Amino acid sequence: IDDFGRNPKEIIRRFIYNLSDEEVNILKYLAVANSFSYKIFSHVLSIFHIACDPERFKHIISYSFIQGLSEHEFYIHSLMRDGLKECTDEKSIALVSSVLFDYYSSEFQNNPSKNNFVELMYHAGRTKNPSEFSAWLIESDAISYLVSCQIKGEQELIFQVTEDLINQYGFKNLALRLINIYIDALHLGGDYQAAVATSKAYLNQYSL
Repeated sequence: IDDFGRNPKEIIRRFIYNLSDEEVNILKYLAVANSFSYKIFSHVLSIFHIACDPERFKHIISYSFIQGLSEHEFYIHSLMRDGLKECTDEKSIALVSSVLFDYYSSEFQNNPSKNNFVELMYHAGRTKNPSEFSAWLIESDAISYLVSCQIKGEQELIFQVTEDLINQYGFKNLALRLINIYIDALHLGGDYQAAVATSKAYLNQYSL
């Protein structure tokens, strides 16, 4: 029992000890992404100059902690994903996030789908400081897309994006327009107490 590991972090370290360095790095790169496809797998590995082929991809997705969202989209179990990220230095995570931000920026321009938007916002929140993020958001097409979701009443997407950013940056560091969209979505769902609490949290930084 003592050799197996006393907590998830030790268990994950014991697991990756038996893999090649190259395979460990591949799993660490993929753990930075929320989900991945063969296209993302190939793109990330090409950036870091690791040769890849379909057979290697098939081997990676055969691990029990990797499941399919669809026929072409996969995700790493959150415990394993968190454990892999804990074993990765922050500079490496930031570098992979930057690669994924550039990837989804291009994908969103070519195909402004919900998934590309959510992933773009997620990685933007992990590659920019609060002021950089706010400037990028207002200047990019991202805010217009979020407004279109607001008009359509797509609460789930708005909550997914804004609540992740609130956790990342805090209320006070986000653009007023983004907070207003979030409050509007709370109103739409009838959660007026949360809307008032959000308003108070945001406005508390100002005088009466």
